[in-house]
Amino acid sequence: MDSLLSHLKGPAGLILVSAIIATIGAFLASVQQAPLLSHLKGPAGLILVSAIIAMIGAFWASVQQAADQKRFEGELAKKNEELRHKTDELAAMSARLANLVTGGNSFTFLQMGFGAKKTDAKIFYWTQGSYPMYDVVVRIVDLDKFDARDPDHTINLSVGNLNPGDTEGPPFKLPDRDSHRYNIIIQARNGMITEQLYLVWAETHWTKAIRVSDLRGNMLIMSIADDFPSERLLEENWDIDHHVQGSQETLGPSDQ
Repeated sequence: MDSLLSHLKGPAGLILVSAIIATIGAFLASVQQAPLLSHLKGPAGLILVSAIIAMIGAFWASVQQAADQKRFEGELAKKNEELRHKTDELAAMSARLANLVTGGNSFTFLQMGFGAKKTDAKIFYWTQGSYPMYDVVVRIVDLDKFDARDPDHTINLSVGNLNPGDTEGPPFKLPDRDSHRYNIIIQARNGMITEQLYLVWAETHWTKAIRVSDLRGNMLIMSIADDFPSERLLEENWDIDHHVQGSQETLGPSDQ
């Protein structure tokens, strides 16, 4: 009914009324010389009624066609929205599958645990993110040995695949001195990151500072023990103005 009324108020309704008036006018012109009632009962009246019915039928057909078109457009819009939703789901699924194969935006960095002796340590690999890491290779450069031109300044570790969380690594022998500076390069299937790991002996234990960055220089993690001497980091140009010692500041790849 609403569709019919809208058509009557529009151009189609105006055309219908005009056509009916024109038909009636033509009929009246044809009967000027004879009684109107006799023409209505004869062929001319039949033609008039048929013409009016045909015009109403044509108008009704246009109304029905417009309603069908509107219904079709609504169904098409609904199907397009469903298709867009399915496309988004497939894209998200494809992205997740790709991330499961490559490692996505996960990354791995090194932590160290320490034994009873000052020189005893153990490597732990910490993988942050939702996806496993694949084909992980670690290169540890002892910067103090490097500065001293010691040829034995680099250790290479073929780690393999790592699940999210921490994974115990091999023992690590620390040189017998009171501080260590390590530059660590971690290569995996999804890219490379760098890590600076600094250790300082604090009379009874090791205190440490860690900074992890991607290749663009974006910091991913900064962790500084509360008893780590901050002047050592300033000497190494660490930006620690806004970092609270004793806390770990983590900026995952999704936050960059």
